[in-house]
Amino acid sequence: MKGLSRTSFFFVLLLSTSIVYSQKSVSGKVVDSKTLEPLPFVNLVANGSQKGVATDIDGKFDLANWRDITSISCSYVGYEPLDYKVSKSENIVIELKRKAYDLKSIDVYPGDNPAHRIIDLVYQNRDKNNPEKNGSFTYESYNKLVATVLIDSATIQKNLAADSVDEDFVSFLDFIENQNLFLMESVTLRKFKPPNQSSEKVLATRVSGLKNPQFALVAHQLQDFTFYNEVFYLADREYINPISKNSTSKYLFVLEDTLLHESDSTFIISFRPMRGKHFDGLSGLLYINTNGYAIEKVLAEPTVYTKGVNITIQQNYKLIDGRKWFPVQTKSDLTFLASDTGGITVEGRVNGYYENIVLDPPLKRKEFSHLAMEIDPMAAKKPDEFWELHRKNELTVRDKNTYHFIDSLGEELNLDKKMYVLNAFISGKAPIKFINIDLDQLLKINGYEGVRLGLGIHTNDRISKRINVGGYGAYGIKDKAWKYGTDLNIKPFLRNDLTFRFSYINDVFETGGTEFYNKPKSPLNPSMYRPLYIKTMDTRERYQALVQFRAFRYLQPYFFVNSDLRMYNDSYRFVSPDPSLLNPLIAQHQLAEVGVGFRFAYNEKYIRMNSNEISLGTKAPVLFFKFTQGIKGGDLEGDLQYQRIEGKAVKLQKWRALGRTDLAITGGIATGETPRAILFNAPAAFWKYNISVDQAFQTMRINEFFSNQFANVFAKHSFPSIYTPVKEIKPVIVLYYNYGIGVMNSSSKRSSPTLRDYSLGFQEAGLGIDQLWTTNYSGLGIGAFYRFGAYEMSAPIDNWAIKLTFSFTFNIVNSTSIQ
Repeated sequence: MKGLSRTSFFFVLLLSTSIVYSQKSVSGKVVDSKTLEPLPFVNLVANGSQKGVATDIDGKFDLANWRDITSISCSYVGYEPLDYKVSKSENIVIELKRKAYDLKSIDVYPGDNPAHRIIDLVYQNRDKNNPEKNGSFTYESYNKLVATVLIDSATIQKNLAADSVDEDFVSFLDFIENQNLFLMESVTLRKFKPPNQSSEKVLATRVSGLKNPQFALVAHQLQDFTFYNEVFYLADREYINPISKNSTSKYLFVLEDTLLHESDSTFIISFRPMRGKHFDGLSGLLYINTNGYAIEKVLAEPTVYTKGVNITIQQNYKLIDGRKWFPVQTKSDLTFLASDTGGITVEGRVNGYYENIVLDPPLKRKEFSHLAMEIDPMAAKKPDEFWELHRKNELTVRDKNTYHFIDSLGEELNLDKKMYVLNAFISGKAPIKFINIDLDQLLKINGYEGVRLGLGIHTNDRISKRINVGGYGAYGIKDKAWKYGTDLNIKPFLRNDLTFRFSYINDVFETGGTEFYNKPKSPLNPSMYRPLYIKTMDTRERYQALVQFRAFRYLQPYFFVNSDLRMYNDSYRFVSPDPSLLNPLIAQHQLAEVGVGFRFAYNEKYIRMNSNEISLGTKAPVLFFKFTQGIKGGDLEGDLQYQRIEGKAVKLQKWRALGRTDLAITGGIATGETPRAILFNAPAAFWKYNISVDQAFQTMRINEFFSNQFANVFAKHSFPSIYTPVKEIKPVIVLYYNYGIGVMNSSSKRSSPTLRDYSLGFQEAGLGIDQLWTTNYSGLGIGAFYRFGAYEMSAPIDNWAIKLTFSFTFNIVNSTSIQ
């Protein structure tokens, strides 16, 4: 018995030992052996079989097998394959070595490419697998943005080997060794209902050094939500998607590997633009699951890195409820490229995690508005318990140091106040305590006033969010005259656009010009140069009451009443048909007006930042309309009775691989008593300045034509940029065609004999090359325009106009203002 007991004990011990070292489930992380950075989407196979898994975006994995796992075969494009011997079941760290392998060196294979059949199937199923094309959904996301500073070893050695070591540089080295440059976290709730109703609310945000939560909006504008759109956006740059129509004729696809699962398989396909194909393309890897031929994972980066912010993205999808593939993890790696960094570069990373995904919830239309994203007023005041619940990974020591140090530095430097000022500059208002300085009033330049200096102030939110009052004063150097005005704005409800505005101005305006009250203002729009060409202005003393609001989400109507004294500042005089007047030549008019107008932009979305709303643009045409009724006599004692109708339609159309078309159509009609102040001035842009202006005739002389009725068409097509070996040179061929027709009726011709119309049709065409030279955020080009047809000049040289063109790009937020 005693021997039996010892034998039993031995077998029990042996069995228990085998159980301890039996590993049918193994978890851990795969990293780069040199940088120790996690490697996403590494293929892991247990015991040399064909069945396995891939790591997630953080390099983590959970590998299960029906047998004990003794080894893991690891494979990853660009890295040496590895057979890892398993000695424990948890917290395994596998290091892979990068190999000397360049994906771009692969040649196109002759014959049929097996990857093409797979890509074609993915394209055929794209709408079914695209979450934004197949049903409604809601989810919560946790996002973390980290920015770090990198200094190359040569720069470090140079500074430390100097005769006199810079103590500030040493302190900076210590700083970047222990903490990040910047850290931000956010939690959002998004709702989506097809085809295009989307709203996202930032529930919580934390930003190192700042209490202002508006930075939370930046992380959500770096890449498209899914990888299925024909054109894929990285920040404000667009790329032809490898999952798009006829992409197999542009991209080289290579089937790199196949990973087997229990009931389906994953094809791993590399992609890059074919040799000799020059377009804005991407390079990377696609993981395609045979269950619906859906994207399971994707890694992509620009084929050519340019100045500014360049982004590499990763997306990880999962099958939710066994029904739909949905993104569950995303990552954006940001590289900031500049002309000269001095050996110091800044890199950023944004990780996004999607959870609490609900498919096909019963969402109602009233849950959505024109706002695509806004911030909860309490977003910056969430307790630690909230963050611990939503974080996917605990904060590292480096993260904690960042919050502690940068928060202290932010308080010392009062960064929140500086950010408040920066936000005000973006909106055109600089705050000083309880007032805002109106920056657009400080300096203006036009052909009539020359240089105009001024000052405008308004009360801000620190006094009241519902009411603001202010005014301005300005002086024109050329016309030697003062201008001034004041206004009162009342917003009864903070969450809609209902505004009552009462104003008085004594100022100058373009004669015969068109004003749409609520058109968005963009300081980077080429039409900003139009005032340079305005050399005839009327003085106006105007009292106005106006109300505007938002209706049906995309419609912005307004109503107004004016009492307006117009005075001509040049030799023009209106010839009155009234025979009782001793002097029929009239130099001024007292106008009484009522009117209505609107701006309609279907599906235009906005981001709300503090009290400002920034447009994200729309693919639909943007429509403007205004009707003005002039009243003769009455309480406002108007001199003239007339009707003035004017409108505009603007459309920006992007063509896959063919560039973009900008189209603007304007028109109007004026009836009744119509002196020059009521007529329409054809928008000309030919004078002593040689700068191209959008929505204007480049070869038409200033004040050359007026009309009662007109229709103008401005068409501009920009082809994709042409590849050159010089990074600063990215030529874009641009074609222009402008046409206009304007008729002045007989009564207007009698009362304004010095004016003429363009009833035979005005035509001009142009050829330009934009971005002949570019910097990080701007481009310089040139254009040549020719005037032909009925109003062609007798001297050929007079029909030409050679002009400079300017363009601006910003690579952080994809924002568009359409005018």
